[in-house]
Amino acid sequence: MNEIDLNTWMGPEDGSFEQFKSDREAWLHPEKADEPEETKWTSYVCGLDLGQKRDPSALAICEIRENKHFEKFFYVRGLKRFPLHQTYTRLAERVAKVDAQLRGEYTNVTWAADLGGPGPGVLEILSRKAPRMDLYKVLLHGGSATTWDHHEIMISKSTLISTLIAAFDADHIFLSSKSRELENIKTELQNFEVRLSANEGGESYGGNVSEGHFDLLISLALAVYIGSELGARGPTSW
Repeated sequence: MNEIDLNTWMGPEDGSFEQFKSDREAWLHPEKADEPEETKWTSYVCGLDLGQKRDPSALAICEIRENKHFEKFFYVRGLKRFPLHQTYTRLAERVAKVDAQLRGEYTNVTWAADLGGPGPGVLEILSRKAPRMDLYKVLLHGGSATTWDHHEIMISKSTLISTLIAAFDADHIFLSSKSRELENIKTELQNFEVRLSANEGGESYGGNVSEGHFDLLISLALAVYIGSELGARGPTSW
């Protein structure tokens, strides 16, 4: 077998100089193939969990980066719980402001929002406050099927949370140690359980109001799910 010379470019007949540099880097540093690539584009996915009287609403903002294998990595840029008893109009205004702040010439922003409970009314207000928002409406249920109808999704909570757990297990989610909500989401991850209902074979989800909330967890799961699925399900400019 001929020895490969990693220090000499053999000219156009063996490929471009850029290809030679890329091949040389791959030989010398194979571990870098798993690292996210730099790009002038910035892509964000945002998850919005809408609370009710005793449950706060929450927002998660993730920046997505891909490596050469098209694996996606989620860098959590924001986690926020909104105050209880805040009006839904005020909540929609704040979310619309976040969307406007994230947008830019080389920026994609995609949202996934909880359609259950107060969702339809809140998202109607939000659509008026931010008419250009790329918004997917997600209805969570206790079954097993997942259906997509344009920008409306029906998905089981177990599938949603499984996607989040798989991303954590693969070290594809990065949380800043400076986040004020870091300890809260750690607690939610530890407390959240998926249990089979003994009498119906359905699913029930660990925790109740007295045990704590899972709003941060659901908002992050929404962001990671929509970010994981979009490239596989249709055109995307990421």
